[in-house]
Amino acid sequence: TDLIQQRRFVELWRHFRSQSDHADGFRPDSLFRSMIWPLVPRPAREAIKRVLGRDGVAPWVNRAFAARTGLPARIRPAAPPLRFTTRAKTESWTGALGAFSIRGTELERRTTAAFGIETRHPYADRRILEFGLALPEDQRWRGRFPKPALRNAARAWLPPAVLERSTYTGASSVILRAVQGQFAAGLWDNAVTVRRGWVHLPGLTAAFEEMMGRYRSGGDSYMRLAFPLWHACSVELFARHVLEESHG
Repeated sequence: TDLIQQRRFVELWRHFRSQSDHADGFRPDSLFRSMIWPLVPRPAREAIKRVLGRDGVAPWVNRAFAARTGLPARIRPAAPPLRFTTRAKTESWTGALGAFSIRGTELERRTTAAFGIETRHPYADRRILEFGLALPEDQRWRGRFPKPALRNAARAWLPPAVLERSTYTGASSVILRAVQGQFAAGLWDNAVTVRRGWVHLPGLTAAFEEMMGRYRSGGDSYMRLAFPLWHACSVELFARHVLEESHG
């Protein structure tokens, strides 16, 4: 989006060529979301979403439940409180200091504390954050490689296999197998959240089938569904073991 706004089309083409092995990012919907949609003013985006009936609520959430709890307004992302010169810096700030990141850190601390581990986050140092935001974009992403400044700083300590990799590892496939296991074990048979009117089961099942189809076709686009579906399974497990058993 920044390259389009700055009319740096040659550099944009070079960026496309360097990312040609990431097929999921070149689907028409992905290109539209990453390049065009951010250019639309926020009020216009909200109006378009209302016309299309897209309020951000997942298709497996019961619509009556969502309306009763005011869910669309509660999950609508707020505009960043600070103004940055580029979209990339805005996204970096949101990723580092947004609600999703803060909530994740709090959950991590609770989990690790249960095992007697106290975590540290050196990249959360304010001086590091300010330095990272002040870097020009070609020091944060260059060609196929993100984080060139960090790679150069750590060159003396990291092996070439790590320095030269352009992909990330993660737990997405583990989450997918966990969700698959819960579905296979009958978690959603007579589910508490369905009976209480929280979850729309046909929408949940359709999302699960879509996730498995994306996984079988290759690529990593299935991740967009794996984590939300795991959250749905987590809520059902909570409802089954806490709400029902404790009041049974």
